[in-house]
Amino acid sequence: MKEVLVFGGAGYISSYMVKMPAKSGFDVMVFDNLSTGYKSLVKYVKLVVGYLADRPLLEKLFSKRDFQDG
Repeated sequence: MKEVLVFGGAGYISSYMVKMPAKSGFDVMVFDNLSTGYKSLVKYVKLVVGYLADRPLLEKLFSKRDFQDG
């Protein structure tokens, strides 16, 4: 299954937009620090709470997953 990583996908509009690739058969993961987003808006997809400055977390995430580019 194709995997997609969406940064900042826990906001009102972005959480709605995340549904499109999920409904198209992609395995979607949202990466968000929840500073302006809401955990409750991320439904049906995986959520990783973290900051873009957290390099070890990002390295761990990218080493375990095969996200599609583009």
